[in-house]
Amino acid sequence: MDSYIDGLLETRLAIQSDIDAIIGIIEDGREYLKNQNLPQWQNGYGPKLPQIKSDIECQEGFVLVHNGKAIGYAALYSGEIAAYPGIYDGSWDNTHKHYVTISRVAISKSHRGKKLSKPFIDSLINIAINRGFKDIRLDTHKENVIMANIITSAGFKRRGMVKFPFPNGERVAYQRII
Repeated sequence: MDSYIDGLLETRLAIQSDIDAIIGIIEDGREYLKNQNLPQWQNGYGPKLPQIKSDIECQEGFVLVHNGKAIGYAALYSGEIAAYPGIYDGSWDNTHKHYVTISRVAISKSHRGKKLSKPFIDSLINIAINRGFKDIRLDTHKENVIMANIITSAGFKRRGMVKFPFPNGERVAYQRII
C-alpha cells in the first residue's frame, strides 16, 4: 500500500471508511474558497461523491492523517486530463510520455493555517515517484494565490493556462519534472 510518513503526519491511500471524512474535508475546502471570493469548486462544480468513490476504487485517492484522523484529501490521478492538451499562453514539457496529476487538494478547517498543504503535496510527489512517474502536473484557479504559492514552493513551474468546460474554468497549469 502506498503511504508516506513524516513525523506525526501520514499520507495513505483512502479507503471506503474514509468517505464521510473526505466529503467533510471537501466541503471545508469549498467553503474556504467561497470565503476567499474564489469561484473554484462553487455552484455545483468541484469534487463530488462519485469522483471520490472512483478515486478510492482506482487507488488514486489519498488522505492526510494526523493522530489517526483524516484531515486532508487529494487525488493522484494517472489518466489524461481532457483540458491539458489545450494549454495556451505556454506549453508542457513533454519529455516523458506519461504524467500524473495532483487534484482535489483540500485540508480540513480544523487544521487550516498549520501549513500542511505543502508537506501533503510533497508526500504525493514522493508517492508519484515511487509509482514511476517523472512528470507531475496540477492546476489551480488563476486567482487562487495561496495555492499557487504552495505549488511553486513544492518545486512546480508555471507552464501556461488550461480551460475546463464549466463556468470560471480557467486554471493556471503547473508541472514538475523529476
